[in-house]
Amino acid sequence: PAADKIRTETIHDFIGNHMDVVSKRSTEEITHYTSMQRELHDSVVDVLHLLFRDVQGRIDATCEDLGSLWVHLVMFSVIQIVAITASLRSHLVEGTLEEYHWWWVLQDLFHLVG
Repeated sequence: PAADKIRTETIHDFIGNHMDVVSKRSTEEITHYTSMQRELHDSVVDVLHLLFRDVQGRIDATCEDLGSLWVHLVMFSVIQIVAITASLRSHLVEGTLEEYHWWWVLQDLFHLVG
């Protein structure tokens, strides 16, 4: 027990005498690691920003290229639905003189679903 007490006091004395060196070294290491982590974080964020910017640029270009096609398809679909409903109404409700053939029903269904 006495030997343990002497060893413990010796260790505490050693640590106390060298605490400034240990603290200074630990602070420098922590500062170094922190700055390295910050640099790594900033580098990763910069790379991700570049990737996202490039991808968003391609998405914007695709949307601009396909915008007029989308407008064309919407207008064409609306006109198709109007034409089909007018055709069905003229043949079924108003009873035109022309006979409504069975394949016209298939054609109207095809265009209405498409």
